[in-house]
Amino acid sequence: MWHRGSELLDPTTILQRAGIRPGWHVADIGCGSIGHFVFPAARLVGGLGKVYAVDIQRPALRSIESAARAAQLWNIQPVWGDFERPGGIRLPDESADLTLVSNILYLAANRPGVLEEAMRLTKSGGYLLIVDWKEGMEGLGPSEEGCIKVEEALDHMQRHPVQWSDRFEAGPHHYGLLFQKEEGDGEAKVISVSNTFE
Repeated sequence: MWHRGSELLDPTTILQRAGIRPGWHVADIGCGSIGHFVFPAARLVGGLGKVYAVDIQRPALRSIESAARAAQLWNIQPVWGDFERPGGIRLPDESADLTLVSNILYLAANRPGVLEEAMRLTKSGGYLLIVDWKEGMEGLGPSEEGCIKVEEALDHMQRHPVQWSDRFEAGPHHYGLLFQKEEGDGEAKVISVSNTFE
């Protein structure tokens, strides 16, 4: 994974931009063995909140579990999940106030499947946050062909009952897209955003 720590992505700043609150349940899909977002999220949601650290690699989940014990962060729950498959994450529907999809879409063979599963986990009225590489970062990030462009991410999300909430610079090499899931049985809406980051 293209991880070099907070100089590339500052997880606390990004989570705060997404509006994270004490007591929230957060699902980090494809959390990795470092848990770059898992541990800051666990501190931000506090003892009444919960962070589901989701990954398909069991060694990564064991690393998260061990680090969580060492840090005495008992609100972290490692969860095995094949997040490219419908129902592949072992969590009930609408488990999370905030679902995070960070630096995994460019790796996914089934990008629509990842977002479908992320939407399933997100509560009505909750938020889904996509963070991924900007174009033109070859040598540091994925190839130009491997990047998921903002327009592609928005196109995928138009199929879901969401409102676009925020688009922002998630770091010098990443963009962030925040969506709010419609309450109840909303219909998918056309998403339109400006071409500039705010």
